[in-house]
Amino acid sequence: MDSPDTNAVLYISVLAFVACFLAVLGVAGVMDIARGRRDLRARVIGTAGDNPGGVRPEDQTGLGYFRELIVSLLRKVGEANQGSEKNAQGSAIAQRLMSAGYRREAGPAIFAGVKVLLLVVVPLVVFLLPIPALDEGPLAQSLFGYLMAAGVGLYGPELWLHQVSSKRKTRIINGFPDALDLLVVCIEAGLGLDAAIFRTGVELAIAHPDLCEELHLVSLELRAGLPRSQALTNLGWRADIPEVKSLVALLIQTDRFG
Repeated sequence: MDSPDTNAVLYISVLAFVACFLAVLGVAGVMDIARGRRDLRARVIGTAGDNPGGVRPEDQTGLGYFRELIVSLLRKVGEANQGSEKNAQGSAIAQRLMSAGYRREAGPAIFAGVKVLLLVVVPLVVFLLPIPALDEGPLAQSLFGYLMAAGVGLYGPELWLHQVSSKRKTRIINGFPDALDLLVVCIEAGLGLDAAIFRTGVELAIAHPDLCEELHLVSLELRAGLPRSQALTNLGWRADIPEVKSLVALLIQTDRFG
């Protein structure tokens, strides 16, 4: 029979592994956002062609390789559990990830993979922990506890995504009046709408980086040849904010009728 000290070492080891794994996932997410913003700025200023292969050296070794390996595994798990939902751009989860600032094409699949992972890991951790109410209580009570743990693992990422998205929307709304003022000033100074959007994004880079990122994406789509109405519609879809959607509708109508 195992001694209490042996059980304690086992529990601590498992918890340490899970904590390190989740920490790596968190760091990977932060790195992915920061790297995406660097790539966006590079495309805006015209230096994205310096790495035509699109392969980053830091992704081939060290933490970058480990991060990409984990992301790849989560993506495969998520794709296997997404069912018939294959159109990421049209899915609700893709829009929610966009509004939270996560623009990776495989974002919905990775998010689904994280939910599946936590659905298994959280009940396992609860099972390994010495919790008297679950270990010594009735079977129905133990099963209910494990079901609650599974619910936390399944819906915890949903709550986190909601919080991140809400905070980002608040930051965009706070910068919205400044963006409107700058747009009006630029247009009154003689700039076209495309140039005014680009200039407004540049000026807001420090004060309102989230709104600047959205405006830069609009500028990139316009420079790529996307119709202005479609680029503005994409802005409203990504932001998912009523004020932004109202401005988009106004700009599209103004552009349509001259």
